[in-house]
Amino acid sequence: RFATPGVTLTSKVIDGTFPDYARVIPLANTKRLEVDAAEFAQAVDRVIVDLGGGDNTFLMASGTVNKTLSYKGGDGDDSVTIAAATSVTRDVSLRLGDGDNKASVEGTIARGLAVSSRGGDDSLAIAAGAVVSRNVSVLLGEGDNTIDLGGQIDGSFFGAGGSGNDTFTLAAGATIGKS
Repeated sequence: RFATPGVTLTSKVIDGTFPDYARVIPLANTKRLEVDAAEFAQAVDRVIVDLGGGDNTFLMASGTVNKTLSYKGGDGDDSVTIAAATSVTRDVSLRLGDGDNKASVEGTIARGLAVSSRGGDDSLAIAAGAVVSRNVSVLLGEGDNTIDLGGQIDGSFFGAGGSGNDTFTLAAGATIGKS
């Protein structure tokens, strides 16, 4: 349970069959979830975000996630941002959905980053100033996908594309591997 003066968020591990959430959550969902990461991190160690259909936006604006961050997108065009003022002390897993998705890492990930996508034209940007302290693994889907690396990856980088026209750009000043 996580509570602030205006919002209470309660979660529970579901025992048994997962409910048919498509019946109660509208497919044309235009809602955004923005979390004050500093407050949220004081209450939780792991962040797991599982979004259904629709166009979704997930922004970690600031603060620290004390363990792992896992994101799973749906059918729509999703946007995931780990902002510059954010750090994750363990791994980040981004499972993008079928739409045209955008993932941006601007902060610090103390371990690895794994990104996978299915269909659509997807993009991953590791911005200048961003740091991933271990390996980055990217499995792109069937669309025309883009990877822009401007930051620092202390481990190795692995990327695999699908049948589309994929582009990988390594900016001046970006690094892969320890020097």
